[in-house]
Amino acid sequence: MIRPRFVLIENVRGICVEHGKKERSLSGRGRPALSYASRIVDALKGLGYVTQSPELISACEYGVPQRRPRIFFFAYLPDEADARVNLFQTLRDGRNAFLEEKKLPTTRYVSLEEAISDLLSKHGSTACDDPSSPKGFEQGLYGPRHSQYQRILRNGNRNGTPAQSHRFANHRPDTVSRFREIQSRYRKGVQLHKRDREEMAISKHVVVPLEGCQVGHTLTTLPDDYIHYAEPRILTVREYARIQSFPDAFLFDGPFTTGGERRKKSCPRYTQVGNAVPPLLAEALAAALLKISNRYGVSPK
Repeated sequence: MIRPRFVLIENVRGICVEHGKKERSLSGRGRPALSYASRIVDALKGLGYVTQSPELISACEYGVPQRRPRIFFFAYLPDEADARVNLFQTLRDGRNAFLEEKKLPTTRYVSLEEAISDLLSKHGSTACDDPSSPKGFEQGLYGPRHSQYQRILRNGNRNGTPAQSHRFANHRPDTVSRFREIQSRYRKGVQLHKRDREEMAISKHVVVPLEGCQVGHTLTTLPDDYIHYAEPRILTVREYARIQSFPDAFLFDGPFTTGGERRKKSCPRYTQVGNAVPPLLAEALAAALLKISNRYGVSPK
């Protein structure tokens, strides 16, 4: 049996919701259903772990240019630590030092423009040579760096060179026109209301024209949920990855998108990025865990 010293779990905040269904006890009486968060905590306690109360952490607090609130669970073996262990307090205490070390702002959030302005289509493109992409697509080129965030993630890539997974969608002319109309008519950074979607004859439930000067919305695995803040198009996989704080040196493989039966055989790149824990937040959490490990003389594995 594997019994790690520390257990760290991440999930969407909906995991804390009690859905109102009834469980049937052995006595035959109904009782309110527990949230899945409560079940996880109870299961960890049953395995002999000391647990902290789950906490909501927003990725934007740690340099990631999107809100992305997620629930985190932390538990530890009592023989390796004691009741004073508090991962989340250690994380908060080290936030400013973490950001200052990377020369990222501590009093405001990194914006979308700071994250992806060097990946605009106006910086040029070339025929996409990605083996997972059919012919006829264009791949964007790097433009000048405009922020410290870009300097951190660019990994030395030069202006005018192709960015991996930065394939632009081949939108139909009417789609481009619709995107332009949405960008001009509706407030940026705000999800279109149902009446607005009906007015535009849009069947999708989520459509957000992004705002460049703001921190981004939580990315989903559906790229057409969002319209680029400055151009009438959806975001590319590389822009998705930037907003998630993946370094540009991190390469994505497999199909860009899939559907139907193909989803059973391969995980598309947008899904790979959209389902990930942002690396910057993961690094901050790892640093907090390392502090706790060092405090109790536990060598990191």
